[in-house]
Amino acid sequence: CTGLGLLAKLPAPLFLAPVAAIAFLACWRAEGPRRALRFGAVAAATALLVAGPWYLRNGQAALAFGRYARAHPSSLYPDPAWMRPLDLVSGSVGWPLALLLLLLMARRPAAGERAAMLRQVALWTAAVSAIVIASQPVFDPRYCLPAVALLAACGGVELAAEWEGARPRLRLVLAAVL
Repeated sequence: CTGLGLLAKLPAPLFLAPVAAIAFLACWRAEGPRRALRFGAVAAATALLVAGPWYLRNGQAALAFGRYARAHPSSLYPDPAWMRPLDLVSGSVGWPLALLLLLLMARRPAAGERAAMLRQVALWTAAVSAIVIASQPVFDPRYCLPAVALLAACGGVELAAEWEGARPRLRLVLAAVL
């Protein structure tokens, strides 16, 4: 996943680092440090095998493009910094779905232990990527779409668990928001 992410988008590590860290810590707790280190080494080697050859040949040009695009005047964000979170929400998932996701995330996980781990991955990935991307001089809500996809997956698990135990009126409200 990391290797393909690196081939698809230069800031992929920004979105994948929290996922890797949480998976590593979960493996460390469940199976011990030796197996966690082996897991990390295998994951890193796989990413290098997938993306390494391309970056050996094109890495300098990709980083030069990233530096150029970061300072390109037509891409600079003209509005005040406090508007970025508002633009992020309205430009990505929209306010109704964002509020529904926040309500679902504020509760205890309804769908079990795996959903709790997915929630951790989604929240940390979204938080880290949103903070880093929102602090850059170039800002476009579309840059955060990989993190929004993780939040949507997590919200889907929570929404499915909520739907099963919901009363008919709540189901109507959920259907209207979606």
